[in-house]
Amino acid sequence: MPVILAATVSGTSQSAVQADPVAQADGLWVAMGDSYQAGVGTNTYDSSSGKCQRSPLSHARLIDTDGTLRDTNGAKIPLLHAACSGAVTADIYAGKNGEPPQIDRISSGVSHVTIGVTGNDMGFGDVVKYCATHLRRECAKDKEPELQERLAKLQERNQPGDLNRLEGIFFDIFDRAPGAKVFALTYPRFFPVGGGEDGTSLFLPRAKRCSLIHLSDQLWINNWVRRLNDYIVAAAVATPGVVPVDIQEISDGHELCSGVPEDQQHLNKVRPRNRLQDSFHPTKWGYEATALRLKEDLCAPQAPSTLGGDPSPARLTRDVTVRPGQTTTVPVTLAGGPAVAFQAAWDNGDVTMTLRAPSEQAATVPPAGARQVRTPDGFSLDSRSVRTPAAGRWTIELQGTGSAEQKVRVAVTETAKPNAAPTAHMDVRQSGTTITLDATRSSDDDGRISTYLWEFGDGTVLEGKKVSRPLSAAGMSGLTLTVIDDRGDLDVAALQPSS
Repeated sequence: MPVILAATVSGTSQSAVQADPVAQADGLWVAMGDSYQAGVGTNTYDSSSGKCQRSPLSHARLIDTDGTLRDTNGAKIPLLHAACSGAVTADIYAGKNGEPPQIDRISSGVSHVTIGVTGNDMGFGDVVKYCATHLRRECAKDKEPELQERLAKLQERNQPGDLNRLEGIFFDIFDRAPGAKVFALTYPRFFPVGGGEDGTSLFLPRAKRCSLIHLSDQLWINNWVRRLNDYIVAAAVATPGVVPVDIQEISDGHELCSGVPEDQQHLNKVRPRNRLQDSFHPTKWGYEATALRLKEDLCAPQAPSTLGGDPSPARLTRDVTVRPGQTTTVPVTLAGGPAVAFQAAWDNGDVTMTLRAPSEQAATVPPAGARQVRTPDGFSLDSRSVRTPAAGRWTIELQGTGSAEQKVRVAVTETAKPNAAPTAHMDVRQSGTTITLDATRSSDDDGRISTYLWEFGDGTVLEGKKVSRPLSAAGMSGLTLTVIDDRGDLDVAALQPSS
């Protein structure tokens, strides 16, 4: 197998593993993006990278050192590590910290591109620091409008071809390297699904805080990371030839304050011994976990998870055998979302993919909705994007047109229909010595609210649509209500101080 995964080296030939170190490989891998692609968080950086802070412990460098990506002659495909700490999408074209634009590293000889960007466009670093330092403020209330505006700018279709900002970058990469495969990495989930705690509650021993951040703000941050990841996946689905790489899924169970040892958590927490810029960036474990996921996706794409949101879109990953002259079918049921990507990958050989819609007629693929490439590692990728696909049972037909049996990885990623976030509303009533808190007037226009979470200023957390508390109890100041709907979106309401 030309691409050698560390776990399968024993099954490869010695000549492939011990390739001539001076052999000139076909192809080039360019790793682009921001601090999560550069390796910030490891506290070990190349001195020559300056403020870009590229690390030999980043996932790209780990894979490169491992010799995973090789051409069909066994020569290692070289890595050009261009990612830079603090980069936003505009820096892909303008350069940062005195370095040339990252897009200028892409040329016709590039075979693989990995990219992770948009976190700094959202200002996540500043938002998380604000939540950790403004301990008496409702971070979600203060920062929600800013994040709404930032995401709207990323979503604007103001790029040539009616593309949004990330789609425009993908198409520009293909314009410069038409034979490349592009892998778009999402971001890890910061906190456990239900929130976490680590004893950083200062003077509020009952408070459920993680790295000084309130429980309700943890859930709010997680929701925004998910929304950005949904944007990244949707841009990849809309661009044939781009493979979404789901980093949120691999961080599950290893978030901050998840209960596992700190050296097995995906991100660095806020600690005095951590340099400030390393906080909320991947740990060495996080980069190792990312490398393991990316290794597989480089040759066998996997459909991302639903990222904790709407579970209805189709997400399918399946390995099948395709024999010469025979047709193998893979059925998949779509929900009728905005778009879907069908991808098939195999090692050498020839396979033809045909899509059949619920009408049993061959699906009409838009002229720019298909891309087939075979990179120097010998792996082929057939990628089709279909906008507004019909709901129902689709069939993927894979026909062996070569002379040998093929193992084919099939991945189907459908994007979710737009969801209206719920609206949180609290009513506070006093009866004798009891305070009753009622969220009945909270609403969700296109679904139902599944979780009602009350967080008091003294750290007490109660769950339910209607809860009661003794009037004598402290904590009404700083009270928040978080409501979460059945598709993972949320809203936070804060108790308004009486005049």
